[in-house]
Amino acid sequence: MQKSGAPEIQAAATEALAKIGSASLDVDALLESLRNPAPVQSATASAIARAAAGPDGEAIRSALLKLLSSEQATDRRNAVRVLGQVQFWDAQHVAPLIRLIHSDDPEVTSWVAIALGNMGPAARSAVPYLCAVRRNEVAYNNEDLVRTVENAVRRIQER
Repeated sequence: MQKSGAPEIQAAATEALAKIGSASLDVDALLESLRNPAPVQSATASAIARAAAGPDGEAIRSALLKLLSSEQATDRRNAVRVLGQVQFWDAQHVAPLIRLIHSDDPEVTSWVAIALGNMGPAARSAVPYLCAVRRNEVAYNNEDLVRTVENAVRRIQER
């Protein structure tokens, strides 16, 4: 994928790559679109999340999980934002997300909670960590994050 500074061009290219299918899907190109100093665009995140549920999904999910360990804060933030939209997970994916749950970046913590909530019962082991985040954020009056975490816990426990 050619690098472009225009988010709409990058999002369109990522969307096209995600639709092409497993035979020619360039996982590296999809993930390169996340390695950007700017926050990932919604369309780009959605396209990668859809691709992560497709035939090459495991390779994409594995690569996204590796980005969670990046030294670059924007890589971690962009990866977790995509992971928050992925609807196909199992228990092996919980631990890498739990490691980020106490991030200094409330946006990362929020997207981690969303991703864990989307995992449903597979993320039961994360509930104590989510509850700890909730207690901390109540103390800091971060009502938006408290609601996001409460919603994640509810989604994990109700399925």
